[in-house]
Amino acid sequence: MSKIVNYLVLRPHDGDRFYNEGDTRTARDVDVKHLLPNTLEEISETSGSAAPAAAKAETAPLNKAEVAPANKAASQRGSKGK
Repeated sequence: MSKIVNYLVLRPHDGDRFYNEGDTRTARDVDVKHLLPNTLEEISETSGSAAPAAAKAETAPLNKAEVAPANKAASQRGSKGK
């Protein structure tokens, strides 16, 4: 017997209707088990909110002010004939 479970939508997808990221989907577990690892995340009864998905850390921005390291090809050597 399957049970009705609440899921947090991690990726937009088209189910019984179109779901956007961050929506809550209520469905039978056997109907959406193929979506669980990447598209849906089960909302546990103890947390009761979608906070874990929003708490993901962002990557650090690249520091574009750093100077690129010099390489051997950039050196200007004179020709052998001079």
